[in-house]
Amino acid sequence: MASQHSYHSLVKGILSIDVTGDFNPCELLLTGDQAFPVLVGSKGQVLIAASQYGKGQMVVTAHESMLMLPQFLPFIKNALTWLRPSPTALIGVHRSLDALSKLLLSNGIKVEPDATLGDSLGVFCRDSYQNVQADELVEFVKQGGGLLIGGQAWHWSSQHGKEAVLVRFPGNLVTSVAGVSMNSLIQNAYNSLLLGIQSIDVTGDFNPCELLLTGDQAFPVLVGLNGQVLIAAAQYGKGRMVVTAHETMIQLPQFLPFIKNALDWLRPSPMALIGVHRSLDALSNLLLSSGIEVHPDATLGDSLGVFCRDAYDSAQADDLVQFVQRGSGLLIGVRLEYISLPRREKMGSFVSLKKYGMILASPSIQSINVTGDFNPCELLLTGDQAFPVLVGSNGQVLIAAAQYGKGRMVVTAHEAMIQLPQFLPFIKNALDWLRPSPMALIGVHRSLDALSNLLLSSGIEVHPDATPGDSLGVFCRDAYDSTQADDLVQFVQRGGGLLIGGQAWHWSYQHGKEGVLVQFPGNLVTGVAGVYFTAKEGESGIFSVPEKIWNDPSITQFSHLSAKFPKQNKTKEVAMHHDYNSLLQGIQSIDVTGDFNPCELLLTGDQPFPLLVGSNGQVLIAAAQYGKGQMVVTAHEAMLLFPQFLPFIRNALDWFKSSPTAFIGVHRSLDALSKLLLSNGIKVQPDATLGDSLGIFCRDAYDDVQADDLVQFVKRGGGLLIGGQAWHWSSQHGKEAVLVHFPGNLVTSVAGVYFTGNVGENGVFSVPEKIPRIPLITESLSDAFILESFFKFHLNKIYSKCIFLSEIANTWIRYTKGFTDPSEWSGEIQ
Repeated sequence: MASQHSYHSLVKGILSIDVTGDFNPCELLLTGDQAFPVLVGSKGQVLIAASQYGKGQMVVTAHESMLMLPQFLPFIKNALTWLRPSPTALIGVHRSLDALSKLLLSNGIKVEPDATLGDSLGVFCRDSYQNVQADELVEFVKQGGGLLIGGQAWHWSSQHGKEAVLVRFPGNLVTSVAGVSMNSLIQNAYNSLLLGIQSIDVTGDFNPCELLLTGDQAFPVLVGLNGQVLIAAAQYGKGRMVVTAHETMIQLPQFLPFIKNALDWLRPSPMALIGVHRSLDALSNLLLSSGIEVHPDATLGDSLGVFCRDAYDSAQADDLVQFVQRGSGLLIGVRLEYISLPRREKMGSFVSLKKYGMILASPSIQSINVTGDFNPCELLLTGDQAFPVLVGSNGQVLIAAAQYGKGRMVVTAHEAMIQLPQFLPFIKNALDWLRPSPMALIGVHRSLDALSNLLLSSGIEVHPDATPGDSLGVFCRDAYDSTQADDLVQFVQRGGGLLIGGQAWHWSYQHGKEGVLVQFPGNLVTGVAGVYFTAKEGESGIFSVPEKIWNDPSITQFSHLSAKFPKQNKTKEVAMHHDYNSLLQGIQSIDVTGDFNPCELLLTGDQPFPLLVGSNGQVLIAAAQYGKGQMVVTAHEAMLLFPQFLPFIRNALDWFKSSPTAFIGVHRSLDALSKLLLSNGIKVQPDATLGDSLGIFCRDAYDDVQADDLVQFVKRGGGLLIGGQAWHWSSQHGKEAVLVHFPGNLVTSVAGVYFTGNVGENGVFSVPEKIPRIPLITESLSDAFILESFFKFHLNKIYSKCIFLSEIANTWIRYTKGFTDPSEWSGEIQ
């Protein structure tokens, strides 16, 4: 990839970089697809980064001293060479970096000291502490200039507040456009917390959870081999927190060296009092026996500087937040257990759910028996709060769980799955997970009388024939009545747990498939948390529970595990393989390297098929039939312009031709393609339009003016060769808008091919003999795929929190018909 080549240029001849001296760098935060790290500290902090922006480039260091001290000279030389748009481009240095001017001039490097942007420079160097030139610097880089900039934001944050750093720190007004931001974390925080510690032993009779870090104030202190954060620290207000992934990690002797460091770092002053809540008596004993003075059985009212406690009581939550905000330190340990999945080993086989920063701890459920006199439906998951618990052999989700507000839900694909004895082990675990506290009452609605009897006969106390108003902690019911929908949503939002089961395929026979997602009673409740009952019948069988959780089958994440392979009839399958062979005849591999980054293509329905798939499973070229015509779609327009793609382009044009004399027209957006084809003896009409009686039309994907005409052109029998990438467009308009508003998708989506905001892979990829068996999003997923994309984009544009159900249903139906004709859906899943 281009960034890999750039990285090697920047560190050429450098084995290590010495970041020591009388300065404290900050940490750089990288966002977007163009930024990449150049120097990363031992704790994972990015200290030097580089990025492309427009036609130019930036190099950013985490302190201006890293652009002025002699120890950095080899790197600075490489950076200037990489930043120069041409070997003779002038280098200007702002007066804020006078020491850099002297360093470079004394080493024979010609620079213009005390320079300004108006000096016809190719490279400009400055610190990051003034915003007067921000817009000009952005434009300078965009037009092709190189920017070398350094600074730290932690000192600025002490005066202006940490919350403002990312959006108001002067340097970030420039570098953030390229996906690099300076934040307020100081390298010394890591060093203080891990002083004298080489390793931390997280073994014993306990299972930690995974911690999830958000925002720019939190940072990881201990990370497991699988990337899970087990200890974290954060700044908040004027104070600090240290969080461990289990309360045992602040009570056992093996953690004492770390605990000492943490207390030193948390103390607002060396003499500040340390108080330990009674929930951590073992910590009090450990510290006292080690000669550390603490106040056992303490409360927040004891004039403390540091407070230590577990995380299982919310009574003090507001007080603790205020305690830290005012400048004190909090040491807290937490353990959050999720629904049962197997734990093959006592330690080390954690099933991660990274979106929630928790662990699925479990007794030994090896499989779940979904057989009997019932047919489940398929569950559809959207958003980032829902996750699958049981997935059939064909990829259908049969049990799911979700967070919503302060509460939780567990959803099964048939009410029998929360009533039959074979499900009892799972039901017990689900109730434990749903309970907001160990003593919370469990109520069962009269629709699930068999569940009441099953639980009571197993010694589990429940309230039969209950309603949500009975002061319950958990409520269980079926999914067939909408009268309680609003009450149930409020119940979960306030912290209750909901166990609900049902299937929607029978309901769809009476009310229609189109209404299921927005009108089926259960979906009025579970849909708020991103779980939907669908009209598709689910799979029956005995399904093993994997050691690792299924990937989140959210439509918005394009999860490969959630998608299904359409069951093609034999004739269609043979035809598709014939097309595949025609398009790739004589081609062993395709070289997707060069100065471009493709996006990832998403395929839905049963019309498209992949032609080129990267090593990580991303589709980079696809083809499809639509109406009487055909499309070939590439994940970047460069893949229709560079000579390395010519053999494939020839095959595509031959595949399109309805007759040997069909005219090939090339839009002016692909002038380089016209020249490539003409220079290779292929007759084309350059600068063509659709009105030129063409049989084939070639264009990029960045203009929606012709969208309707292009769709009709293909539908009537024309061939369309189109290329583009949507990741750059998404950086300006938002990823949520890509699927329904990116210009190319207004054309290609009718055939089930979408450009996405995901950056695709570069490399040389082999072409298999048979069509790659990549996943496709099919009927039920295609419904919500469009629904989710539409809502995410438009709901972000409005402030109203109330949209009437009829309006949602009507909008969804309009968009569904606009992007996917239901009459063309296969309705079959293999």
